[in-house]
Amino acid sequence: LEEGPWLFFVASFASGLCATTLSAPADLVKTRVMNDRAMAQVNQAARTSLSFRSATDCVVQTVRQEGARALFKGWLPSWLRLGPHFMISWPLMEFVRKHLFGLDYF
Repeated sequence: LEEGPWLFFVASFASGLCATTLSAPADLVKTRVMNDRAMAQVNQAARTSLSFRSATDCVVQTVRQEGARALFKGWLPSWLRLGPHFMISWPLMEFVRKHLFGLDYF
């Protein structure tokens, strides 16, 4: 593809996919650990009812019990949030660089 709007759209689409895929495991672990702690506080028995000792323990338990693909649960909702952001912001940034600031493409 030649430099222009279509190239920026395709590149921003790909960057959105990469960002979502690379951040999905961390998002899942963060959510599970935070929910685990919140439920323990509700039960008033924090030390006896915690499922995970740490984020690493959460990853290990998740992979053992549900398989490695479980780390990507929630990927689609995450992409539906990040994808449009990337597909709008990157081409918009290139447009602003070229037309507002007069900077050429690299």
